[in-house]
Amino acid sequence: MELHRGGNRIAILILLVLLLAACGSPKMTVPESRKTKYQLPKTDLQEWCGYYSRSGKTKDNGIVDIGFVLYEQEGLFWGYLSVEGHEYHGEMADTYQHKRILTTVQTHAGGVFVYFYEEIPIEEAEGISVKEQEDYFGACTRGDLLFTMKQEGADILTTWEKPFLAEAEESLTERSFHRFDIHYLSCILLGEKDREAFLAARGISSWAVPFFVYEDEDSGRQLAVYTDEPAGGGTGIYREGGRVQGIGIPACSEAEWVDERFEVTYGGDTGERSVDDYTENRTYNEQGQLTRFLSEGMITDIEEPCRDRVIEITYFYRDDGTLEKKEGFYNAWIFGTVGCSERCFYDAQGRLIYSSAHITHGSLDNYYIYQGDGARPDYGIMLDYDGSIHAYEFIHYTD
Repeated sequence: MELHRGGNRIAILILLVLLLAACGSPKMTVPESRKTKYQLPKTDLQEWCGYYSRSGKTKDNGIVDIGFVLYEQEGLFWGYLSVEGHEYHGEMADTYQHKRILTTVQTHAGGVFVYFYEEIPIEEAEGISVKEQEDYFGACTRGDLLFTMKQEGADILTTWEKPFLAEAEESLTERSFHRFDIHYLSCILLGEKDREAFLAARGISSWAVPFFVYEDEDSGRQLAVYTDEPAGGGTGIYREGGRVQGIGIPACSEAEWVDERFEVTYGGDTGERSVDDYTENRTYNEQGQLTRFLSEGMITDIEEPCRDRVIEITYFYRDDGTLEKKEGFYNAWIFGTVGCSERCFYDAQGRLIYSSAHITHGSLDNYYIYQGDGARPDYGIMLDYDGSIHAYEFIHYTD
């Protein structure tokens, strides 16, 4: 009798092993409510949390850009998936597709499995139409497996399990994601639901109070920064006109603050050694304030030597005498193109609050944060603008 019972137990164990081996990748069973808890191999997925991106071609010579943020929220693991499609007819992209999806995430057999949870509603924005779009996606229902990720050496290989990107070629189906530091995260946000989903992916509630807000009514430019601890970086929401963009902000570093309001050099260089017959001229207003600095010289190391400006800086003051704006020109033949032109704006106390400097692909924009009435900013954030926005640097200033 005991032998018979033992035989039954062995037979049942064998059947279970065979059943598990036949299952392959799991079909995700997702709870009806996001609040429902289910247990995951937490330590494995925590190692995968972060920002991923890749691009691929479509059948019609278009481009698909994919961004994916894998994150943990209240013990569950989720993904914020952003897809931007651009179809080219001739040399111009005149057809666009936009998709935002909330996913659930599990690990299995050493890989990461990403499942459809729900589509995030999107709205039109400045220059972006979301009506009558061709849909890259096949029909997806909650729990459908979208794609998998698996680490192979330095590569993160992705396999798309559905006709997920129906218009994509093979270049997108068996290629690798690239993993980036969070400050490279940059995503156009299409409406309030998309903004809330993006903030949730960064661990921020939609009603959270920003650490810092810069707003310029004249240009419509606004930057809101969210962070609990600047040393750990943060998240930004950038607005300009009807365009809204979510960005990751890097960990904060320290630097000594140097007041350059009336500095008339390019990083300490006057340019005098690069020209012949160098001259300087300063102009002052009736209050004795510097209104213009101009240096000139003969540039000889070019095909047609000529006399030209080396540095020109113009200062603008309010009626009460406080500095309002500074505009600078720095000759690119002498100093290079980075920062060859610059505009600086000051608050009612004459403190620098925003500056924008030219670079070849766009501009470097600096925002300065004051937590009191002191003359020195407490923090500064540099954004790299090249049609899109990326946070380049986050600085804590010291004396």
